[in-house]
Amino acid sequence: MLQTGMTKKEVSELLGIPPYDIKSITESEEIYIYKYRVTDRKAVPFVVRENNGMKVRGKYVDLFVNYSKDGKVTKIESCTECGETKEIETKIDINKIITLITVTAPALLIYLGLQNPSQ
Repeated sequence: MLQTGMTKKEVSELLGIPPYDIKSITESEEIYIYKYRVTDRKAVPFVVRENNGMKVRGKYVDLFVNYSKDGKVTKIESCTECGETKEIETKIDINKIITLITVTAPALLIYLGLQNPSQ
């Protein structure tokens, strides 16, 4: 777990990544940006329970770590809306497909039943 008082090396080892960029450097501190990806949960809309669904890759998040001049963490902050990293969504949304099927299929069956009445 990230904590204040850690060194840059300890932070990079814990996160498993080097800093992505430098946000700012002043006389008293340096702020580094680390980019990471959160894990989301996708679930079928009609069966929403606390523990169902599957883990999927979420969006990118910026982690800002402030270091004092002696190289120790003084502040840790994350921001989900700060980064400019955008992912192009090319995957099929299963929730939209299920909704389409559950709405369209009954209407289609009723229509076909009216077109072909029993003899």
